[in-house]
Amino acid sequence: MEIKDINGETRIKFSAFKKQYEGEPIFIDLSVEIYLDNSLAKESITIELSDLASFLKNLEILNGELKQTFYFQHSDQRIEIKFEPLTTGNIKVSGFLRDILYANSLNFSFEMPPSNLPNLIRNCENLVDVLR
Repeated sequence: MEIKDINGETRIKFSAFKKQYEGEPIFIDLSVEIYLDNSLAKESITIELSDLASFLKNLEILNGELKQTFYFQHSDQRIEIKFEPLTTGNIKVSGFLRDILYANSLNFSFEMPPSNLPNLIRNCENLVDVLR
């Protein structure tokens, strides 16, 4: 699953999704890569499936109204992504990714067009369905 900027460049990539074990709550290990013009960060993190389901719900609301600001984050606070609609019609995507020791952090900010939302929603729906 990728989040691309207004130029079509991949800026955030989620991959290698793997359930930790069967049962509730469902925890998912995944890889997160942040690509900036002069920097790259790659970390393995763990989220709950409910975090991914909430992310999907908020993306759908944002796609429908382009008014709601929301955050994608997990309780361990290693990743935070803020989606904020702008008056220009684009969506500002900003946040950070921290390493496992919380010693290093990469902050990012870029704009994405709302036309990227349907594809992002589809990819997220597929992941939620597969990981249940």
